[in-house]
Amino acid sequence: KAGGESHKYAGVVLGTAAYFLLYYGFLFLQSGTKFACQAADKKDGVKFDREDPFDKRLRGVNRTVGNMMEQMGPFLASVWIHALVASPSVATYCCVVYVVTRALYPVVFGAVPLVFISTLPNYVVIGYLFVTACMA
Repeated sequence: KAGGESHKYAGVVLGTAAYFLLYYGFLFLQSGTKFACQAADKKDGVKFDREDPFDKRLRGVNRTVGNMMEQMGPFLASVWIHALVASPSVATYCCVVYVVTRALYPVVFGAVPLVFISTLPNYVVIGYLFVTACMA
């Protein structure tokens, strides 16, 4: 650590780590679901297609990972730009809000309007971080 400067970004670093833990958790959930479906299909004598877009058993986990990946760039860019040019403490708080609401996605996916409990706060956080960073 180079003096006290590194401490001011500690929250954003931890928030980013939490984000990636959630990301890998979603990937493991997706893989586990696919392995379970493959085993069930093998037992039933059915050929399993892990890329079948119409397999309802996989839709939720595939969209969970897909949506996480779609928003990864905007979220990470916005949180770090904000931390660097505006406020590391606000960026940390926004990171916590983002990760907690993102974690709800696989639970609320497919249940409109409940899915918005996860997605809307994420979009608001990204927008807020970018706008306030540009105004700093």
